[in-house]
Amino acid sequence: MEDIRRCCGLEAYLFLMFVKKSAQFFFVVMILSNGILLPVYLYGDTNEATLANSAERYTLLNAIGKPMKMWIVFTVTIIIGISGHLFVYFFQTSIANKKTQYEDKHKLSVSENTIRRHTLMISGINTELTAEEVTKSMKDLFPAIAKAADDEKRRLANIKKAAEDKFRQRDLKDQNKSNN
Repeated sequence: MEDIRRCCGLEAYLFLMFVKKSAQFFFVVMILSNGILLPVYLYGDTNEATLANSAERYTLLNAIGKPMKMWIVFTVTIIIGISGHLFVYFFQTSIANKKTQYEDKHKLSVSENTIRRHTLMISGINTELTAEEVTKSMKDLFPAIAKAADDEKRRLANIKKAAEDKFRQRDLKDQNKSNN
């Protein structure tokens, strides 16, 4: 995730973190609600003979007129609602912590405008275009971004080349020592 934050920006990182945490939260909700509600719906008398063999047996229709089942469904609904609010609260706290860490690390003040400054949403791209055509179009539309990306690629290539040269020299020194 740290690579995504570094490459795509803080907003993309926070969005993906939200998607990941939401998936985890709803998985837990699914397990708990199915673990409690399915047995309630499955066992016991059905309201009508038509419900006995239909999928409606696994819904709230099977609890109508049965106060104990209705209370169980109501309680589970309240618990899920409260846990949803707690999820939002703790996620907002987590976002505040991530912003603080980002500010401390980069010596920046992070506001909503700072987060959005480096985000660009592109929609309606022709799906018949090749990757090269899209790249060329983006470079034509955003020459400053294209230049910065090219400069970054060159800088990374130079770092890689310097590291390879350093390792090559070290290997040569090791070979010379072993030959002597």
